[in-house]
Amino acid sequence: MDLLEGLTLDSPVSPFGGSEDFTVSPDGQEIAFTARNATHDQAWTTDTNVYTISASGGKPECVTCKNAAQDNGAVYSPDGQFLAYLAMEVPGFESDRERVVLLNRQTGER
Repeated sequence: MDLLEGLTLDSPVSPFGGSEDFTVSPDGQEIAFTARNATHDQAWTTDTNVYTISASGGKPECVTCKNAAQDNGAVYSPDGQFLAYLAMEVPGFESDRERVVLLNRQTGER
């Protein structure tokens, strides 16, 4: 099943993306993945986002779209309550430091 069929998302993110760009929730019901919007200016942006989608398909939810800088490396906590990912703060600045963000999946609190 192609969970990204018909979407303008590129995942794994080129040119170096791989299996680290996606993870499956502990209960197997959801997938978190890193993607870049496949637009005409994608070569000039470092903005990647973390999305979640049901393992059975549907519309992905962008959990990091408010951040215009890079987000990646999502992993679920063993109980599935949290989603941790790495985030940069400065758009377009590839040397920015990555910060660990914990997202509470039930409350949306970071």
